[in-house]
Amino acid sequence: MYYELYIDLFFLENIIMDYLLLFTVKRLLRKKIKKRKLLLSSFIGSALLCVILLTPFPKTKIWMIFGNMAGGALMLKISSAEGEKVEWGRELILFYLVTFCAGGIFQMIETIFSASFLKIFLPGALLLQGIFYSFREIRQQTAQEYEVTLYWHGKEMRCRGLLDTGNRLKNPWNHRPVMVVYYEAVRTLFSCQEQRQLEQMFQLLAPEKATERFFYIPYHSIGKEGGLLPCVILDEMIIKGYKRNFRIQKPSAALCRMPVSKCGSYEVILQPLFTESENEIKK
Repeated sequence: MYYELYIDLFFLENIIMDYLLLFTVKRLLRKKIKKRKLLLSSFIGSALLCVILLTPFPKTKIWMIFGNMAGGALMLKISSAEGEKVEWGRELILFYLVTFCAGGIFQMIETIFSASFLKIFLPGALLLQGIFYSFREIRQQTAQEYEVTLYWHGKEMRCRGLLDTGNRLKNPWNHRPVMVVYYEAVRTLFSCQEQRQLEQMFQLLAPEKATERFFYIPYHSIGKEGGLLPCVILDEMIIKGYKRNFRIQKPSAALCRMPVSKCGSYEVILQPLFTESENEIKK
């Protein structure tokens, strides 16, 4: 008994499947999604699997398991956003769990409709995405999570935000609410000169260079000593939540060196005042 394998079709099928799996995993982990990186990692993962199949070595179970583990780890690393920490255990387990579930869904559709992979891909993908979006809506209703878009001098950056009722920071000059932002997640918003100024401000070396758009803000937290954080008044911020969106002009953002989330699930800590009705975008 033998199987006829069309390597070009096999390669294409795996690119599509890997892309869908990586997209789903990144969404579930609330990681940043870079579509070009997802496509590149899917291409490399599919190519690696084809190389493994074409090598003259015996295709033992251990060899195939090792190859798939290495391929999965490589794809997760390549698809990660710049400066994003890869949680290998958690991400690999979720990746193969999603792979197992997707395989079951596709097999069920193929059994019912007797269709090839490419014919069942679209309904299978739509079903997976439907499950994901339903899960996300339920999560957004129970957790104060938002998609945050920051605007600065013609540039924009999308981040994930968490509404924290314990965040009471206010701009000492205009008494408006202040959000806390992980600096590395938004660093590319700023020009090279602005980045140098912020680096100096982090080291408290340039207080005399503070302007009305770049200045220090005092802070304190429970169990920790207080200090100063560089603060920037951005041009605009859009907050997208479950059924409600908000626009804030000239929002204040305190920049933090350390990640604001230990597991990397969000980059911005929002204030409740940002989601008041006066800032809501009317439909």
